[in-house]
Amino acid sequence: EMQWEEAADRDLFTYDEEADFTVNFVFDTRQQLTDAESNQRKKLDAQLAENEELFAVVDSVQVEYNELARSYQERAAVYETRLEEYNQTVTQYNDRGGAPEEEFEALEDERIALNREADALTALTNDLNNLASRLNDLSARGNNLVDVYNKDVARYNEQFGFSQEFTQGDYQGDKINIYEFSNENELQAVLLHEFGHALGINHVEASSS
Repeated sequence: EMQWEEAADRDLFTYDEEADFTVNFVFDTRQQLTDAESNQRKKLDAQLAENEELFAVVDSVQVEYNELARSYQERAAVYETRLEEYNQTVTQYNDRGGAPEEEFEALEDERIALNREADALTALTNDLNNLASRLNDLSARGNNLVDVYNKDVARYNEQFGFSQEFTQGDYQGDKINIYEFSNENELQAVLLHEFGHALGINHVEASSS
């Protein structure tokens, strides 16, 4: 009402509860199909959001795994170099009949440090294996969700992918019937259109009107 009256700059409609003229909401297969499409679209949107959330977790775990793997590789390389140097030094002293006391203590300290680092590397290996297992589980779950989503999208397109030439409403002289709308804005647009017919305005040729 406001849209027409502001455009015309005059009072065009008056609401009267006793008036014979009515606006009727008619629920039939048109609105039923629209509601079904809306519900299915909401379901697909929820599935998509769940997929995106899961793959965000996968990306986060993948970053964590990559950083841990890089740290492991760096520490393992240093460890292997130290271990090789330690073994060479021990072999040299063994060939000479043994290491001096001070050197022996230093070698013993290095042996203990190397054992500690080996334990730490083993722990890192376990952490990497756990992260890899979690990544595999998350990826499998994600692939399954994507498969379900794609099947539901295909089902949605098969059911609702055709062009629907619905008559959303009509003006019949003594009443306006509303048959189908998806939301409040669309309902207002249908009512606005039918109010125009009530004012005696016919359709125009412009398809965008």
